[in-house]
Amino acid sequence: MKTLDNVYCSLSLIIKTIFIGIFYTVFMVVFSSFQIPYIAVAFPILCIVFLMIGSMAKLRKIPFVIVLLFLPVLMLVAEKLQVSTNTWDYGGLLNNAAEYVLSGSIANTNYYAVYPNNKMWLTVLVLFFKIVRTIIPSADIGLLFEASTYFSAVIVWCVFAVFYKIVDGNLYKSMFFILCLPIWCYSTFAYTDVAIMLLITCLLYVIQKRKSNNNIWLYIVLGFMLGYGYLVKPTFFIAYIAIIMITSISVIKLKLYKQVLVFIGALGMTVILLTTICSRVIPISEDDAQRWQMPATHYFMMGMNPADKGGYVQEDVIYTQSFETQESKKAANIAILKERLSEKGIGGTVKFIFINKAFRTWGNSYLNAPMYLAREPLHETILHDFVLEEGKYFKFFTFYCWIYHLFMLTGLVLSGGFAIKSKNSDELIIRISRLTVLGLFAFLSIWECNSRYLVAFMPMIILVSIDGWSKMIAFSSGMIIRITINDK
Repeated sequence: MKTLDNVYCSLSLIIKTIFIGIFYTVFMVVFSSFQIPYIAVAFPILCIVFLMIGSMAKLRKIPFVIVLLFLPVLMLVAEKLQVSTNTWDYGGLLNNAAEYVLSGSIANTNYYAVYPNNKMWLTVLVLFFKIVRTIIPSADIGLLFEASTYFSAVIVWCVFAVFYKIVDGNLYKSMFFILCLPIWCYSTFAYTDVAIMLLITCLLYVIQKRKSNNNIWLYIVLGFMLGYGYLVKPTFFIAYIAIIMITSISVIKLKLYKQVLVFIGALGMTVILLTTICSRVIPISEDDAQRWQMPATHYFMMGMNPADKGGYVQEDVIYTQSFETQESKKAANIAILKERLSEKGIGGTVKFIFINKAFRTWGNSYLNAPMYLAREPLHETILHDFVLEEGKYFKFFTFYCWIYHLFMLTGLVLSGGFAIKSKNSDELIIRISRLTVLGLFAFLSIWECNSRYLVAFMPMIILVSIDGWSKMIAFSSGMIIRITINDK
C-alpha cells in the first residue's frame, strides 16, 4: 500500500505541475493578445485592490433568500434575450421536440443521425413539453418555446443554488460565481450546455456531502448521473475519468469492489434504459447512422484545421459527409489529419495547440455568447445594447467580462501553485475539479474547439479559481500579520 501511496503522490505532483504550466501559458497567451490597453493596465491594479479588500474582509454568509431573488431576475433576462429558433442546433431541437409533442412524430431525423448525442436532450425537451401541454392543453409551439426559455433560466438558477450549498453560503464565493455574466447570457438557451452545467454542479454536491464512501446509494446515483450525462453531452465523461484517477487508490485501500460493481451496473442499466427511450422518440436506422453519423476522427481532423483555429468548419463537415460508409469516412479523415499534422510539424502543432487553439477556447471572455445571442433576437431591449457586439454599451460588457475572465484564469494558476506548495491535500472536489479542467483542456486541444464548450464546466473552473484566490488572500493576510509583528 505504501508503494501505491508513493506512486499516487508522484503522479499527483506531476499533474499539479502540468496544470500550473498549462494555465500559466494560457493566461500569458490571453493577456499578451490584448488590443485593449486600458484592460491590461486596469487588471493588475484591480488584483492588488482585490487582495487588500480580501485580506481585511470578514467571513460572511449570504442568506438563501437573496439567492432565491435571482430566480425572477434570471427568468426576465432569459425572456428578454430570446432568439429565433431558426437555427440548426439549439433551435432545431426545440422545433423537433414541439413537432413530436404536437404531431406525434418528427419528419426529418437526419440531424440525429449526424449528431446522435442530441437525442437524449431532445427526449428531455419532449418530456418537458408534454408536461406543459398537460398543464395547458392549448399550448402551441410559441408557448412551448416560451416555456423552454423559463425552463433554461430555472436550470441556471438551480446551478447557482447548488453552488451556494457547495460553498456553504459564503458570500464572496457565491457572488463570484453568480456574477459570471456569460452564464446569464446562456440562460435563454434550453440546450445541452446548461443541462450539463447543472449536472456537474450536482455531481460536486453529491461528492462533497456524501456521508460514507461505503454507501451503496452513492454509487447508484453516480452511475445514473454518468449514464445520463454521457448521453446528453459525452464530454461529461471527463469528470468521471478525473474521479476514477483520484479515488482509485482509496477504492483499493477500502476494498470497495462491491460498490464499484454497483456503480457499473447502475451505469449500464441507465444507458440501456435511456437509449431505449430515446430510440422510441427518434428512431434512427442502421443505414442512416452509417450514412450520416460523423466518426470521432472527423472532430480530430477538424480540430487541426487552421482555417478557424481548430473550430467548426463547414467545409470539413461537407467533406466527411461526401463519403457514404463509416469506414471510408474514418480513412478520409485520418488522411487529412495526417496531412495537417505533417504540414505543421511537431513544433507547429505544439504552437497551434498552445497558442491558436488555446486562445480560441480560453481567450473568449464572453464564452461566445454574443454570437449566439445575435441570431435573430426576438426582442429589442437595452440588454442587447450591452451583450451584442454592435450595441452602444458593449464596451462596458467587454470590460467587465475581460476583467472577470482574467481573474478566473489567474485563480486557476494560483490554485495550481498553492497545490504544489502545500503539504496538505486539497478538498476532494477541488482535486476532482482541477483534474477535470486539465482534462478538458487536453480534450479540446485535439478535438474541435469552441469557448462555448467551457460553459458546462464553469462550476468546476470557477470553483478551482476561487480556491486559488482564497489561498492567495490567506497567504497575503499571513504576510501582513508577520510584517506587522516584525515591525513591533
